[in-house]
Amino acid sequence: MKTEEFKRLIIEEMYLKKWILPTDDYMIPSWNWNEDGSVDVKGYLKIEGYNFSKLPIKFRKVYGPFNCESPTILTMENFPEEISGWFGCSSNNFTSLKCLPKKVGANVYFHSTVRYFSEIEIRNKCDVGGVIAY
Repeated sequence: MKTEEFKRLIIEEMYLKKWILPTDDYMIPSWNWNEDGSVDVKGYLKIEGYNFSKLPIKFRKVYGPFNCESPTILTMENFPEEISGWFGCSSNNFTSLKCLPKKVGANVYFHSTVRYFSEIEIRNKCDVGGVIAY
């Protein structure tokens, strides 16, 4: 087994199988590795309670909602570029919108973040399909 394949298997076992949930009773969550090493996710990507300063995996697209709530996360580096569902990023210590997803298909939730980001700041960086809630 090649080193890159082994690394992906470990990441899948440690993280992806725990983080990706079905969006409904009929959906089977899945992921796909891209050539650049990023991951596309089909399902509800839920990352909570981990002690990361940034995500250890680069996500490209999430076909479903993405919820990442952790006070240890300091940056949106490795966040998906596009999310088809809602985006929850409350209770984080972001000081910048750098690496904010470029497109979110539904609402964006920014509760209890260390810095307040205005709706104008968020919409200037991200095409939001719903409301921005604080």
